[in-house]
Amino acid sequence: MSRLGRSLIWLCGLGVVFWAVGLLVARIFEHGATSESDEFRVAAFWGRRSYKNHSPSFCSGVAVAALGGVDLDLRRAHLHPGGAELALRVYGGAIQVQVPSTWRVELHKDLRGGHIELQLPSDLPEDAPVLDIDALIVAGGLEIRSGD
Repeated sequence: MSRLGRSLIWLCGLGVVFWAVGLLVARIFEHGATSESDEFRVAAFWGRRSYKNHSPSFCSGVAVAALGGVDLDLRRAHLHPGGAELALRVYGGAIQVQVPSTWRVELHKDLRGGHIELQLPSDLPEDAPVLDIDALIVAGGLEIRSGD
């Protein structure tokens, strides 16, 4: 076998090892990631993770994407009466968040390379439920959009 062939096999094997370790680390990090949870932690390390929340009283969540992607669908969740907090951490990956069109999103961001895309309504009433998002993006992307 040629040197190029051995190198390609080695690189493919290394990619599989990174994927498996990332899956293991994400599973260790995750907590309460059921669809009915009021609080959750989800992560994607070198992979992709989708999570849908249908909580009757969602109050907090954490999502981490490191060289991977996380898709959060909160469109069927109901916010806790006092509002909710969501911490998002992106390191060379991407997070996409979908929220109901009736929620007001307050974004506090620390952008260190990458981009943020917002598709949110601007004409919500003063008493609309509030989702407070704290986002750190390091060489990655964040998309937050509303819609049912």
